[in-house]
Amino acid sequence: MSQGKAAKEKQHQDPLLTPGHIKQVVKALPSKIKHPHDRYKYQDTEPLKQEIDEFFNYSEAAIDLPDYRREYNRYFGSPWKTTSDADRRSGLELLIDQLEYVQANRRISAAKQLVYISLGCLGDGACDCDDYLGTILANNQLLYESGALPAFYQALRRACAKHDALNQQSSDIDQIIEISIEIELYLSLLYLLIESRRQAEASWEELASLTPSMIEFLFSVIAQLREKYVKSFPYKKLILLLWKVMLAAFGGLDKPKSLKEDVKKLNGFQFMDKVDIVAKCTPLDLYNFQNESVLKYPAYTPPKFPFPVSETLTIKATSALASAMGISSATANTDLPYQALFPPKQGQPATQSITKKQSQINPFAPPQQNAFALPLTESQPYVPKSISEAGNLFVKNMHMSLSTYQIIHEREKAIHKWQNESKKQLEENDNITDVSEKIKRLMNSIEHLYHTIMPELQNIIIVLLKLLLSTVTNNSNGTGNAAKPTHNPNSIEAQEEIDATRNHVLKHEYLSQLLVDSGCLLLILKILGLQEITALVAAQTDRSDHGLFHHFYTKKEESSSTEEILYTNQRNMFWSINFLRILQMLTKRKTNRVMLLVQYKSSVRISCQSDKTLAYCHKKAILKRMLKVSHPVLELYTLKVLKSQVPYLGRRWKSLNMKIISAIYLQCHTALRDDWISKIDTDTDLEDGMAQEINLRILIRMYNGQHYMPSMLPQTDDTDTLSISMRQSIPFITEDMKDNIELDPEFMENYEKWLYAEVYDSEDDTEVPEIKQSDVDTPLPSPILSAQTMPDTLAMEIQRLYLEELNQEFNETSEMYDPMRLGPQPTTEATFDQEVLTLRLQQVEKRTVERWTILESQSDVCI
Repeated sequence: MSQGKAAKEKQHQDPLLTPGHIKQVVKALPSKIKHPHDRYKYQDTEPLKQEIDEFFNYSEAAIDLPDYRREYNRYFGSPWKTTSDADRRSGLELLIDQLEYVQANRRISAAKQLVYISLGCLGDGACDCDDYLGTILANNQLLYESGALPAFYQALRRACAKHDALNQQSSDIDQIIEISIEIELYLSLLYLLIESRRQAEASWEELASLTPSMIEFLFSVIAQLREKYVKSFPYKKLILLLWKVMLAAFGGLDKPKSLKEDVKKLNGFQFMDKVDIVAKCTPLDLYNFQNESVLKYPAYTPPKFPFPVSETLTIKATSALASAMGISSATANTDLPYQALFPPKQGQPATQSITKKQSQINPFAPPQQNAFALPLTESQPYVPKSISEAGNLFVKNMHMSLSTYQIIHEREKAIHKWQNESKKQLEENDNITDVSEKIKRLMNSIEHLYHTIMPELQNIIIVLLKLLLSTVTNNSNGTGNAAKPTHNPNSIEAQEEIDATRNHVLKHEYLSQLLVDSGCLLLILKILGLQEITALVAAQTDRSDHGLFHHFYTKKEESSSTEEILYTNQRNMFWSINFLRILQMLTKRKTNRVMLLVQYKSSVRISCQSDKTLAYCHKKAILKRMLKVSHPVLELYTLKVLKSQVPYLGRRWKSLNMKIISAIYLQCHTALRDDWISKIDTDTDLEDGMAQEINLRILIRMYNGQHYMPSMLPQTDDTDTLSISMRQSIPFITEDMKDNIELDPEFMENYEKWLYAEVYDSEDDTEVPEIKQSDVDTPLPSPILSAQTMPDTLAMEIQRLYLEELNQEFNETSEMYDPMRLGPQPTTEATFDQEVLTLRLQQVEKRTVERWTILESQSDVCI
């Protein structure tokens, strides 16, 4: 009896003591069997043998490559292994020169022989696999030393130019197919040469010196495919070559992490880099906390932001920010194309149903508008201590990312109309001295690449997504086919392209915007929904007996005595993780885009319908099915995408998916203000998400228009040149207003000449109306100003007159707000219409000028 009781007590131990106990409890829970694929290592490149085998399909290995060998034996003569080094070099130089021949058959024959040599003569005379790979590396090194890289590149450019001419002339299809074969040979030569040298970690000075840049040229070729006949064009090899060139020039997926500090220095970002913070908070979290606290406790004085920011208004996208930036009309006229082009397919819009679900009040949640409990603080006797502690905790755990800093900086520039751009640019250039020359060249290369391809980026995205859709629909079953399955290089290309634009966040956001507007989110969900993920990542689609190395390397390696527990299809696992990463990057901290995933039912089980447009859902939640595969990287990004949707999925979904919620807590980082599981007021999030998306799009237009394409600049409002402090605090003017007024340095140097020329010595024949003492409630100043008055005194006197007129104008209808005053406060100042407020400010300015003119005339009379 006692043993049974002890066993029960042991079973009911508190599982929430430590994260380790939680993990043990989760593992012990009864669940469906997962498919373990932990042995697969997620990386953007594989060994040279596998990369070459992936590049050539099975038909090429069986038919085309033996033809290349026969072509070599017909023209070259002696076997490559028995040829001396001098004869090899002379033979290679002869073949490279033949690529410039006018006759197409001579060029194609020379290219086939060069491919045969670049492939290590297909293993002729090799003792083992390592010897074969060594021959490939040695032959490509010899080609590189013979000047093959610029020769192959120029031959590819000539062939692509001829392909363009044939398409424009609507020539015979046979001619287009012939030139496409030639282009494919040049792509193969460049791929083998670049990948072999990249795997050997060789230097790439010559690759960077090509004019025009190879990356820029390949992107331009992809952009032109939108209007071309692409049925016979080797687009797969084109994209794979572009991927390898980007890896060689910019590095792989791990490169952005190592460049993070250098990019910060280039952007002048040398603060708020607290890597040891466990629970981080963003400037937007602190901004929202301060606004909520001040509304509940008007006497609360929030702590200052722990980073240099001229205006807190730039932290959050609001209508006030749009007015300060002068983009109110542009904001009102900006629409979101993806909402109209890719609406939800079933029932009412998801936003309405989700809002209806979230409108149900949680009886266990505390009222959001009630004040916090006591005790009160000693320094601020009308503020609870918990509020003060929370504000200090937000400041202590503040983490500003480089992307957040760049967006705030761009908003400040928009507010000040880029008046201080030259000054800020000089300040930023001072930090570049701390960066090595190699990093400078890399950053300049990325900048030049973006500047070149930005006008064609829309076409590039459309071509990649179309090719991606076609390759997936052709292999939608996901099981073994007779032909080699598609590698899906477009997912790799999109991932690399997103990473390559991250030296400034608005470049990355522009690419993300194009992907979302082109339906990338829906396409990825459709691709993942068409497949059964557990069968996809375990499908043995590779046929080793049809591969390149099987055909030309007869000495097989000894097979391993032990077999893997579960086969992992590395290709399918790789692009599945890439798709999830793209989903996460496109929707990270963007509520409006997260709602697209919710509308597409990516996380919710749906009923079976006959509509073929919903066939991709497979009657199950797409993202939940991804969790059936046990792999740390795949699970992490699946949970990240699910976490962003949880606040909008309702209580029923949460109650039925507590295992997923527990996994999110265990795998994903927790922020300081992480209320994703208990959020109730989602309507505000939806409104803020819409404002954030529109403001981001206008920022993108302003950034690209300022630096690359002036036609993208949005139309600005016709507003007064008041400072942002005046716009933000009117009718409550403070002494801080003068700190935000910035004058031209040239004017500051020559202000005395301007005063004598425009003020003291100017002859004004206009009659100044006399202002009596009764007309103005402020007495005239007793001292008479003279021409020798100091400039600071003049500025202070003008400012004093302006403040007196301003206070008189607005004190007639409202009292000044006293933050330390108890009881109700006057609220009439919040009812001012914008047009009325503008007219009243103009009257204040006019009366100030009239008073100053009178004082000036009196000063001239006294003199």
